[in-house]
Amino acid sequence: MIHHKKLLTSIITNGNTNNDSNFSDGMKNRFLLIFIISCICLNAFAQKKITDWKSAFSYADKTWMNSKQAEILVATILKYQAPNGGWSKNQDWLNTIDPKSFEKFGRKVTDTTFDNNATTREIEFLIKYYVDRKESASPTQLIAVKAAVNRGVDFIFNAQYDNGGWPQYFPFLMPRKAVDYTSHITFNDHVMLNIMTLLKKIIYQQDEFKEFGFEPQIQAKALNAFNKGIDCIVKCQIVKNGVPTVWCQQHDAKTFMPASARDFEPAAFNAAHETAYLLLFLMKLQNPDDKLKRCIYYAVRWIEQHKIKGRTTEKFVNRQGKNDLREIKQKGKDTWARFYDLKTEKPVFFEKDGKLKNNFNELEYDRRNGYSWLDPSPQKAIDYYYNTWIKKYPIYTK
Repeated sequence: MIHHKKLLTSIITNGNTNNDSNFSDGMKNRFLLIFIISCICLNAFAQKKITDWKSAFSYADKTWMNSKQAEILVATILKYQAPNGGWSKNQDWLNTIDPKSFEKFGRKVTDTTFDNNATTREIEFLIKYYVDRKESASPTQLIAVKAAVNRGVDFIFNAQYDNGGWPQYFPFLMPRKAVDYTSHITFNDHVMLNIMTLLKKIIYQQDEFKEFGFEPQIQAKALNAFNKGIDCIVKCQIVKNGVPTVWCQQHDAKTFMPASARDFEPAAFNAAHETAYLLLFLMKLQNPDDKLKRCIYYAVRWIEQHKIKGRTTEKFVNRQGKNDLREIKQKGKDTWARFYDLKTEKPVFFEKDGKLKNNFNELEYDRRNGYSWLDPSPQKAIDYYYNTWIKKYPIYTK
């Protein structure tokens, strides 16, 4: 182990006080100092502390994957995989699992879903674990992990509608109101995007997926599901007065029309986040057909036209001493609303009970800080469109 403080002290002393050193030696020492500081920073970054399931998924490297903690985590993920191959959401697989915690959502541990990154995240983690432990784990464990991944991928195939979309939950839950939004084709929280991204990795054997070694028949099924998914995305794009626009967070599974979810999640144009990252995904597909090109062109045009210019959000401490969030004017900063009214195309905001607000700052404290209403991410899609995509795929709009 290198003692960073001693080494740094030595370099600084030699570089600054040694009168016999020439200019070249001093420069070498300074470059060495910069190099060591860079290594320390990179080392600190690489050693981000893993304390829960989310951080394990994000930061686990091969060293951590070979730890006892990783083995326990994987055993827990395998234990809680439902018989249908999916997983439930909002559980910390790295720490104590409390089945009662599901009850506050009216759910059970066997309620399998794609919401909040569930199922797709477990599949990707198990693939990485399998590849990192291929030479060190027991054959029995590797067989169990591979079987779990294949069941998870089968769950994705089984959950897909014939029209190419995926619901939030599968099988469907008993509805808690007249129409249960969990059966809608779901873009919210990147459900469709996460599934399509995983299928793309299976098809093209990207990252660890190549070494994992999916069977050709699974790759063929993934390609079929992927193509149906693209077709569904294009069909879900909201058309107003004959012109394609963007997407809603959910769409009716039969009609493809925009659909509402919770009381504060109306059927609306969605510009921020879901649409932005969906567009980035679509623009990175190779050799798009004319329908997909047209879809991308009009979606980018719509978000350009609905930019909230010169506005952003900032954190502040309110009069009650609480950390808070507010919308402010700021030159050179632009943002987009999560929801735009289907008729007026104006930004709209809602309290938890569905009460309409026309301004972000009018929302109650819990709504301002408990949900993402304003987001600059569509600018990423606009930049990629003009800097990269349109140069590769110039299109006409008639």
